[in-house]
Amino acid sequence: MTDLPPSGPLTSGRSTSGPRAHLHVGHAMLVALGMVMSTDSLKTAPTVAANAPGGHVLLLWVAGALVTMVGALCYVEMAAAFPDSGGEYSFLRRAWGGRVAALYAWSRFAIMHTGWIALMAHLLADYASALWPLGHAGRTVLALAIVAALTALNLVHVRLGFLTQALLVALVAAGFACVTAAGLLVPAPAAGAPL
Repeated sequence: MTDLPPSGPLTSGRSTSGPRAHLHVGHAMLVALGMVMSTDSLKTAPTVAANAPGGHVLLLWVAGALVTMVGALCYVEMAAAFPDSGGEYSFLRRAWGGRVAALYAWSRFAIMHTGWIALMAHLLADYASALWPLGHAGRTVLALAIVAALTALNLVHVRLGFLTQALLVALVAAGFACVTAAGLLVPAPAAGAPL
């Protein structure tokens, strides 16, 4: 990670060494939040709740949050100790050498990120098919269109890509807030009552 110039969070000037600095710490936090708080959480939560031993799903969520916090703090500590661009690649290169780091970087580029993008697009298409009858082919076309549209937005300019990310994270956060509020405020239906 490179230090940002003091001119502001978004800058068009070129750094004397390293990549151009576009995002401020707050922007990076929003991007990280978008990676953690994604639509697959809404898809997997009912399965986790149905299979939680003794109905202790909230304890599992708290335990998962604590493990996530420990992992995040580890990344913060490594980034503070080794403030180089490259993130995980840089950390793996320091610990295990260039070959392991390169293998990880290529697998992340070719498999992990691309697979994650495809999964998120298909999940969004599944949610859309609950509102509009799209069929299997329609869901696939919508997922491809979502990936193409977001790729085009990011190619136009990093700021437009970031603003899109911020809007999508805000919508997902609002969805989480609505689901949480409904779970706390809406009374459970009586036993045997239709849902």
